[in-house]
Amino acid sequence: MKQKKEIRMEDIAKELNISIVSVSNALRNKKGVSTELRQRVKEMADALGYQIPRALEEERIFCIGIMIAKRYIEEPSSFYMNIYKHIARLISEKNGLTFLAVISEDEEGGKTKRSYYKDAAVDGIIFIGRMSTDFLRGVVGELEVPSVGIDFYDLDVQIDYIIPDHFRGTQHITQQLIDAGHRDIAFLGDPYSGESRMDQYMGYCKALWLNGLREYKGQIIPSKEEAGSEVVLPQPGKLPTAIIISDESYTGSLLRALGNKGLKVPEDVSLAGAGCFCPALLEGLVLTGYQKDEAVLAYGGVDILKERLEGRTGRGAIHTKECCHAEGNTVKRFPESGALTAG
Repeated sequence: MKQKKEIRMEDIAKELNISIVSVSNALRNKKGVSTELRQRVKEMADALGYQIPRALEEERIFCIGIMIAKRYIEEPSSFYMNIYKHIARLISEKNGLTFLAVISEDEEGGKTKRSYYKDAAVDGIIFIGRMSTDFLRGVVGELEVPSVGIDFYDLDVQIDYIIPDHFRGTQHITQQLIDAGHRDIAFLGDPYSGESRMDQYMGYCKALWLNGLREYKGQIIPSKEEAGSEVVLPQPGKLPTAIIISDESYTGSLLRALGNKGLKVPEDVSLAGAGCFCPALLEGLVLTGYQKDEAVLAYGGVDILKERLEGRTGRGAIHTKECCHAEGNTVKRFPESGALTAG
């Protein structure tokens, strides 16, 4: 005997030629649909034999808006899109719905405007990746729902944030380099380009200071904090013995710069990654460092948003998540009696 097909909200939406959001809002008696459409949805649900889940009847289903900048999803291997996939799966498992909004550069910069989730009546917002302060403030102020930012924080916008523990992660990897005998350790990246980068830099500095060392003063940061910017190395004889890479987008340029000087990793210069999520560099090279875990960040974001939606107090907190260590082959260890010194 052929098993009877389970009727879903998608079936009601298809029959009425409307969105799943409208069906959800109608069945939940939420705003976003007219009285007439609400009645039509309920009549169609009865006609098709749709069984309203207990969670839906008890208002425990949530509609979550997800916002991500277009520039992040254009990357060949998008870390943030992977976070989105984890979030969508987690919310679906909780009988929730997600609605993705990809934000253009003009929208983020305020050159063009549109109303987000006007008809969706979202219960909460998750921002994946840093966006401009003005854009964040505008969306949060307009929608007035619990909001969470993932992999960044903005002290000027009071919402919850889930971030990797860049400070302790970079302190730990710097200490590893020191324990391996390195004394000239450079930080590759501009500490003033964002809060996360500054957290990394301060973790690097703390490890050095605790060991009686000082940060490397050579010019080894890109001239611009932009994708594709070239790394400029100091003159021969002034190179550090180890470099901490604050952003994996620099690795290709750094390896080219080292190769142009005839330098090899790790024989001549050791490399360690701070927060890199793609540790493979070249054939035979796997970056030592710590990695951001997309699943951990996604779980953290969904969990804290769920707490806010359930009415648990708290707002504007920065929640750090421990990173996982990646043991590669890009760090040279010196004999105890042969540790290098500056010069």
